[in-house]
Amino acid sequence: MSDNGKISFLSPVDGDMLNEYDGQETNNFLAISVKVNAPVGHRITIHGKEASYKDGAYETKVRLDGYFNRIDAVDETTNEIETISVYWIKDAKKRYRITIDDVIWAFRDIYENQHTYQSIFDNPYLAMFKRLNQDFGTVTHLNLFYETDRFNLSMMPDKYKEEWETNATWLTLSFHAKGEFPDNPYVDASYKQVLEECKQVEDEIVRFAGTKVMNGTICAHWCSPNLYGCRALRTRGTKIMMGYFYLEQGKPFVSYYADIPHTLHLEKRDYWKDTKEDIIFVKNDMILNLTKKEDILPKLEALKADPHTGGYIQLLNHEQYFYDFYEQYQPDYEEKMRIMAQWMQDNGYVSTKIEDLVLK
Repeated sequence: MSDNGKISFLSPVDGDMLNEYDGQETNNFLAISVKVNAPVGHRITIHGKEASYKDGAYETKVRLDGYFNRIDAVDETTNEIETISVYWIKDAKKRYRITIDDVIWAFRDIYENQHTYQSIFDNPYLAMFKRLNQDFGTVTHLNLFYETDRFNLSMMPDKYKEEWETNATWLTLSFHAKGEFPDNPYVDASYKQVLEECKQVEDEIVRFAGTKVMNGTICAHWCSPNLYGCRALRTRGTKIMMGYFYLEQGKPFVSYYADIPHTLHLEKRDYWKDTKEDIIFVKNDMILNLTKKEDILPKLEALKADPHTGGYIQLLNHEQYFYDFYEQYQPDYEEKMRIMAQWMQDNGYVSTKIEDLVLK
């Protein structure tokens, strides 16, 4: 029963991106159950159909017949109307992608060896991803810093531009931050700062790698931009933002500007859209550099068992753990990546760009 006499949607909620796990799917539609909260004894219609009252909520079946769907709930007793937008995401079953954060050292290496490297894949780090793609079809997305010691992206040669564009079907690039430090760089940052630092990285990407490698998807450093920072990223063409979406000490952490209810909602879903800001948030499912080799398969099996985390599996790694000069070097870095990719292949998962799933 509604406490305030108003209609409110219980399931789905505004911005939900739904798939076959949320109802019964055919080639032509997705049939879902819609539940709303409303005063007891009122006549409620949902999507033009009269809803029945059961277990404290009004409910009926609704068919979604396309990517974008508006659902109206009407209190015929008071003439109140409440509307939500939801999305039917087809072909979302058994898909995955790997994202790499903090990427800059591979680009410094290419710069330092530009007179001997004939290919970007002469770089050992990028060569690893080429092997993953050749062996398992793995799609990889790199989130770039602008600068590190002795190097920034303006120094990156453009002689490999054609090669970047050729491989953009499986290897893409985007903005991450200006640099590794400070931590949480954008939590209190202004719209102007985020806009300028994003532009600085993206302008260089376009110069040395072309536009095909950019796809409107990012994972900002620490997933920290506030609402104004996210609006700046949206202005730059960002449509999808990957985050962790969980609570730490009772507060949203690595969750952009999401409040507690939306963070908890995203924690249990693959993705959700803020329809007001026109931003799709994607939940990261596993951080490989924080996962022991022997724990990778059990965690993947656990994700697979939950349809709302196992339909699309988003994995994250960080570049620095690949290098033996890094203090937290992981000598099994590539082995862990291959364990993941082999499991995906064995379990029928296909690596896919996230924008190919959630954008229409």
